[in-house]
Amino acid sequence: MEIRKFESLLFCLLAASFLTSCAKASEDEDIKKDSTLLTFSDEFLGNSLDMNKWMYRGLGILRNDAWYVTDAVTLEDGNLKISVYSTKESDGTYKHYAGMIATQGLFSQKHGYFESKIKFVTKSGEWGAFWLQSPTMGKTGLTDEEAGEEIDIVEHRVSDQKGSDVSNLLIQTIHWGGYGANHKSNSFQRNNTGINVGFHTYGFEWTENAYIMYLDGVETHRWEKTGSVPISQTGEYIILSCEARNASWAGNIPADGYKKGECYMLVDYVRVYSRNPYK
Repeated sequence: MEIRKFESLLFCLLAASFLTSCAKASEDEDIKKDSTLLTFSDEFLGNSLDMNKWMYRGLGILRNDAWYVTDAVTLEDGNLKISVYSTKESDGTYKHYAGMIATQGLFSQKHGYFESKIKFVTKSGEWGAFWLQSPTMGKTGLTDEEAGEEIDIVEHRVSDQKGSDVSNLLIQTIHWGGYGANHKSNSFQRNNTGINVGFHTYGFEWTENAYIMYLDGVETHRWEKTGSVPISQTGEYIILSCEARNASWAGNIPADGYKKGECYMLVDYVRVYSRNPYK
């Protein structure tokens, strides 16, 4: 009887070892597969921005109500931090500053899967975003598909123009036709998402025939080629940004501006794949 118990125990141990080995092999194969699909990544593990992957966008330019500066972009504890802050001027007014980086001129891709893990710490009058942009959006002589679009994978704000709390509102928007008279857009919104607390992953799957948006790995919305939204067929680059504008869709800038360290977006990583690696 004791021998049988030993043989049974040995069989269970060998079976468990075999299953563990198979699971590990499967996991390793998934990692290998994902690495072959990976076309761009930044884990933000260094002490400074990797200028082989990113450029500062809009430096020295007043965009809405914020000036864009390099010191609003830092790397801290394995995260990218893009901030909004203000300084009090001699006349008693406040000057606002923000950060924006892009892969413009360094990396762009047509189709695939784009994902970032982000935490938003936002105040009224400013917002953070993870988005794609075509350098030829709205260009004369091109169709909307050829010219490309602005694809807002996520924009986060805490207040709308009426002062209502929209901190849990997920906004995902497609813009096309340029930013003039021919501009068009289509937006998906979902409330009570919990995105005002902690990190969340924001994903965008882009095929020849569809746009599919994700929040924490769950599909939120899709636009099909057969619908009213054109599907871009040109390469687009990545943008991570914070913006500020008074009396706008994000509400009012506080009368005393923004103190350093009180509003920002933290980015754990940005990864781009040739196709959705989770399918």
